[in-house]
Order: sequence, then C-alpha cells, then structure tokens
Amino acid sequence: MKKTIRGLWLMITFVITFFIVPTSFADESIYIEYYKKTESSKSDEDRIPIKNCIFGIIKVSEDLTISKSQQEELLKSLLKKNLKVIEQDYHNFGKVKELKPTDQNGKTKVDVNEKGVYYVFELDKKNNQISKSTSPFLIIIDLNRGYTVYPKHIPNDETVEISVKKVWEGKKLDKIEVKLFANGNEMETVFLSDNNNWKYDFKGFPKKDKNGNLIVYEVKEVIPVGYTAKIEKGDKENSFVITNKKAPSKEIIKTGDISHLYFIGSAFVLIAIGYTIYKKED
Repeated sequence: MKKTIRGLWLMITFVITFFIVPTSFADESIYIEYYKKTESSKSDEDRIPIKNCIFGIIKVSEDLTISKSQQEELLKSLLKKNLKVIEQDYHNFGKVKELKPTDQNGKTKVDVNEKGVYYVFELDKKNNQISKSTSPFLIIIDLNRGYTVYPKHIPNDETVEISVKKVWEGKKLDKIEVKLFANGNEMETVFLSDNNNWKYDFKGFPKKDKNGNLIVYEVKEVIPVGYTAKIEKGDKENSFVITNKKAPSKEIIKTGDISHLYFIGSAFVLIAIGYTIYKKED
C-alpha cells in the first residue's frame, strides 16, 4: 500500500513539475527589442540598445487569419497616413496606446490584452506624429503565444527631408492639400494653411530603396477649382514651391439664355434687307 501511495505521489510530482508549472509560468507576452547596429557590426551581438524610445500601438483589424499579402497591403495603406488620420479611420477599435519607454536594453513589453491585428510605430512626442526613425510594422496578438519583435532602425544619414512651401498670387484660400510621392507612390498627405505658415517638412524618409537606388521624391497639389498651380524646385535639394493663382475666367453662355439668338436673328434680317436692296438696284 505504501509503495502504491509513493508511486502515485511521484507521478503527481512529475506531472506538476514538468507540465503544469511550465504552462502556468510560460511567458506568452510580446516584446519589442529596439537597437541600432554600428558600422562595423558583423552580428546581432554588435549592437547598441536604443533607450527611452516610446512606441505607439493601435488596433486596425480583428481578422487573426489575415494572409501575408493582405498584411502587406494593409501596411502599405497605413504608411501613407499620418497619425491623426489613422486615429480617425480606426477609432471604432480604440485610441492609440503608448507603450512604456524602452529600457536600458532597448526592450519594452506590448501591454495589450485584446486579440487583433495591431499597427506599431515609434512616436515623435515633440511633434505628435509618427517618427521616421523606425519602420512601422504589424503584429498579430492572439494571447496564446509570445515572441519578440526587432524593429528596423533608420539612421539619420540614410534619410532625407522634403520641404514644400505655398505661394499665393492674389486671393488665397483657407487651406490646400498637398501629397508627397516617392518613386510615384503616394506616401503622405498634408494640409497647408495659415496655421503652419503655408509650409511643411516631410521628415525622415529613406534616401534609398531596398535595392540601394536613390528615391525620387515629388509633391503634387489637389488643385482647387478655379485656380492654377505651378510647382517648381526650391533653393535646396528636395524642396518645392507651389504657386497658386486664380484661373482666367471664361465667358460662358448659360443654358436658357436666348438673348444671343435675337442678335443672330437681327443680323440675318439686316443681311436679307441689304441683299434685297442690292437686287432692286441691279
């Protein structure tokens, strides 16, 4: 009997030790580990942790079965939007949540307890916008598995700043919409007005594409009705000046206005009278 009890006890101890305890204490959290590599880096060990970096996170989908291609399309569309637009588009899922600043090891926990697809980005707290020092990314939280994400750091010497300035000739409007394009792909939209002195700097965009080729940046304006727009290069590299002025007015005959018909009819009558007189004299 004692042997049987001892055997049962050993079996219970074995199950608790190797199955129940590890499962109970398994870390299913998601972490972000942020660092930059030095010029001489040859492995992940040659890296410098980036401390006190604040990441923002917002839920953008509840579809946990989203395919890789769908993720790519979703990320592509999100990259074109600024923080304000993203918050407006996904307000039904909640607001942007700030994660705790990265610690001395460049690490922070994704403290979210709701399943879904989330958009993660570095926050530029000073300008209240998404920082271009880090490539934003998507993560899927299903609360059943933990892993670590390593965001891509973009050094300042690998980024460019594109500036745009608005000039009015004549009466100006309240605001105008300007879009930034990189190699023909729309990247960001901004509204110029008196609030930002009719100028804006698109900061932190990559200088080269993934193949190492220089990216061509340009700006385009959503031209207001009744105005013309001329876009010229500024004094500095990647700077643009957009000049707007009122378009020349065109005289248009309104539908229902028959006054011009009286004029044409009178002209034909005079021609007919003249021709009749001419024939009589002949």
